[in-house]
Amino acid sequence: LVFDKADQVERVEDLRHRLVNLDAELADLGAQQRTVDPEGAETLQQNIDRRHKVRERLVARIAEFEARVDD
Repeated sequence: LVFDKADQVERVEDLRHRLVNLDAELADLGAQQRTVDPEGAETLQQNIDRRHKVRERLVARIAEFEARVDD
């Protein structure tokens, strides 16, 4: 049981690290959005939208793993 909890804590930390990296990517994409030409704007927006969806899933998984650790 203790090892299961330790594995879950490690997974949460890994997911949080991925979330931090994703937030940095989103910030970079937001900066690019201000300077992108109109032809690339749609592709860039699609990329941003996909990353926001990934972010939402990561946040949900983190909450799920945290709930398991707290049990």
